[in-house]
Amino acid sequence: MIYLLLALLSIPVYFYYRRTLPELIWKKRVFLAILRWLSISFVILILLNPILYLVRKYTYKPELLILNDTSTSMKLSADGKTKSQLLSSYVGNLKDKFTKAGYRITEDSFADGYRGKSGSTNLVQALETMSQSGKLSHTSKILLVSDGWFRDENLDDIGDLNIPIITFNPSVKPDSTDIQISFLRYDRIAYKNEKTPLTVGINASRYNGKAIVKLLMNKKVVASQVTDFRKDSFQQVTFEPVFTQTGLQTFEVTSECINFHEHNLDNNNYPGAFQVLNDKSRILILTDTGNWDAKFIQDAIHVNSRWKADIYLVRDGQAWKGNQAIPASQINSIPYESFIIVNNGNLYMPDAIRQAIMGKVEGGSGLLFMGKPVAGLGMMLPASSSNIANTYQSNFKLNAAAGAYSFLDYDAKVIADIPPVQYYYVQAKEGSAVLGTMDNDQNSPAILFKQFGKGKVFEFAFLDLWKWQMWVDNSDYHTVIGNILLWMGNQDLLRFRAQTTKNSYFLGERVRIVLSAVDDKQMPVTDLDAQIQILNSHNRAVYSDYLLKDGDDYQVQLSSLEPDTYHFKVYDERTKQRTEGSFIVSNSNMENRDYGFNQPALFYVSQITNGKSLSQSDLSVYKPMKEQTKPDIRRMEIPLYRKWYLITLFLVCFCVELLFRRIWGLL
Repeated sequence: MIYLLLALLSIPVYFYYRRTLPELIWKKRVFLAILRWLSISFVILILLNPILYLVRKYTYKPELLILNDTSTSMKLSADGKTKSQLLSSYVGNLKDKFTKAGYRITEDSFADGYRGKSGSTNLVQALETMSQSGKLSHTSKILLVSDGWFRDENLDDIGDLNIPIITFNPSVKPDSTDIQISFLRYDRIAYKNEKTPLTVGINASRYNGKAIVKLLMNKKVVASQVTDFRKDSFQQVTFEPVFTQTGLQTFEVTSECINFHEHNLDNNNYPGAFQVLNDKSRILILTDTGNWDAKFIQDAIHVNSRWKADIYLVRDGQAWKGNQAIPASQINSIPYESFIIVNNGNLYMPDAIRQAIMGKVEGGSGLLFMGKPVAGLGMMLPASSSNIANTYQSNFKLNAAAGAYSFLDYDAKVIADIPPVQYYYVQAKEGSAVLGTMDNDQNSPAILFKQFGKGKVFEFAFLDLWKWQMWVDNSDYHTVIGNILLWMGNQDLLRFRAQTTKNSYFLGERVRIVLSAVDDKQMPVTDLDAQIQILNSHNRAVYSDYLLKDGDDYQVQLSSLEPDTYHFKVYDERTKQRTEGSFIVSNSNMENRDYGFNQPALFYVSQITNGKSLSQSDLSVYKPMKEQTKPDIRRMEIPLYRKWYLITLFLVCFCVELLFRRIWGLL
């Protein structure tokens, strides 16, 4: 349409300059006509907003990308050569085969990301960078030249590239005797004056003697054990340190052969750190008789190492632990975070204990009540007894109101599959929220909630919820009990909490700090502008920025921190909430520990990408499929109306025409 319009434009231009006054020779008239036609054409192009499409067709050879791992671990010795030298012979054997099969060979490198520093190995990050930049657009296969010691948290994303990756499975023998501390297993959180188990895993290659394993605190040996490798090349050693101070307590585990000097010592030590807290959160369980509900609730509490539960029987107007009477003054003196009361129908609460519990709940502690309502606790409980004293059995269901509480976010089918429970008919009090009802004709209240002072009171008008744990294989029962206790307790700090994935990191290892924020109903808060500041041991800021949204959480990742002890602070301006934590980066580089090849990781990479894992014997028989050149079409769109030079050309043509019309006496 545009081209037709431009062609028709020549007709009025022709008649405009067919005759002039004064008369000009035909060459001058043609020159002015061309300028006039161009001026009007540029105006039309600008007004009609045309787009010029350029299509280019060409063919290309599929690429074989040889991706070389340049991290520090590739320089370590394996079978008399560095791992890079060992794999180069494998690569050389395949290059000619792929060239003859019609592939174009390209090479590139990765370490801590695409062409990154050698202090770490992050394959997923490298491939994502290359894919986003278009470097993999013609790649048909990838030859991964690596030892497989990747630091990526998840390798599954590699499969989304739909590019087969070929890895190598070299058969290598250790060059010399080597003892390696392969892992430490311990809880990140420890408590003051309590024994904290620390398990050390040690591998021995070509060594049949004894070794000594030491635990160091503040550069001093605090414990040691001798282990014997004459029967087994793998040993586990357990230490149980006791901490007298709170805060981040660093330690180091070392190993050494007895009466033998090793050549490789980089993997003979392993740093770590405990976050030592002053005391565990205390929870009190009271029940009228030994029952399964109290037992299973106690087991659910033990899943969280930050909790400590006391369980007492209440009979004859007294709380008992075994044969020892527990005075109400002791209950009142302990800062219990939550209380759990299980009443099978015979609980009588002594006045002194009742007053102690009511005072603590009103001040901010939580109460989980299960079973028949107790008259003495009537002020606190969300429900009161009805005139029906008998118990019945049925299932229960959650109401729509339960959807406001994340810890009750269960599918109706999951709740329906819970075995029938023994329930009481109760009446909801004014101001109570009914979150669940029994599956009976009256839809009698089953799960209720009420605020009592600063504390929260949660009530199950039934018993036998423990059957849930016995009926299914998962841990839903433990999870719901734990989340209710977290929600009920005075957990303001846990509602806005940032923490690292570990307490201690190797040099070059990626540090990830995750912020979890929930409201008072444990629902995720997703509209934060949380800022983080990381300070070193000299209290100097080394990093400051906003945390990035990641699902329901917020996070930041860093990989270039120097060895030091770090402290971080997180603050949200809108909610005025803050949290902090600490971690260490050790002098030890994980890359220096990675002797040999991580064959499980290499095999996994080849499997999820539909590639191959080649051993030395496979190289001679492996033949890549022949590839033909492939067509490719590149389309380019040029929006002419956006180009500045169109207006420039219009002005030039228009002005030149006016100039010559004036010179030749037409103006």
